Amino acid sequence: MRVFRIVLALLLALALSAVRAEQKLEKVPGQPLLKDLTFVDLDGNSHKISEYRGKVVIVNYFETWCEPCQEEMPSLNTAWEKVKDGDVVMIAVSAKEKPETVREALKTMPINFTVWLDQAGRAFDEWPVLAVPTTLVLDKQGRATYRTVGKRDWSDHALLRPVYMLELGKLVD
Repeated sequence: MRVFRIVLALLLALALSAVRAEQKLEKVPGQPLLKDLTFVDLDGNSHKISEYRGKVVIVNYFETWCEPCQEEMPSLNTAWEKVKDGDVVMIAVSAKEKPETVREALKTMPINFTVWLDQAGRAFDEWPVLAVPTTLVLDKQGRATYRTVGKRDWSDHALLRPVYMLELGKLVD
């Protein structure tokens, strides 16, 4: 199963890099309330996504070996600088990787916001995550409202507009 997901992620990454993905967020069908999975941070502390109810949450699901994930991360850091003073939280969730693997990768791929580990890869089964990278934007109630699959340039204001609107309690078409 793991090999299948890796092959699927690589094929998706190749397809998305061959045809530049449109710089926008797509609405998640049905806007599901995310299952409240437990993740651990790099210090071994447990966290749940429900800890951030009442805030807009941007969750970037990535793996350290994933080239599009690596390429996307600097622009996610830029986006974090733009939104961090608002009612927004940004979390990078590493899929199926050991803490030491992630720590080592952070030496060359810095992440300036919260990093959690999903060592079992449960988000692939429980959340609307299709491949890496996938970024979900949750509204203040914890519903997956918007999603991108594949690398994006998060320094583009067009991607952050829906985030700002969710802060105000509004959806963007």
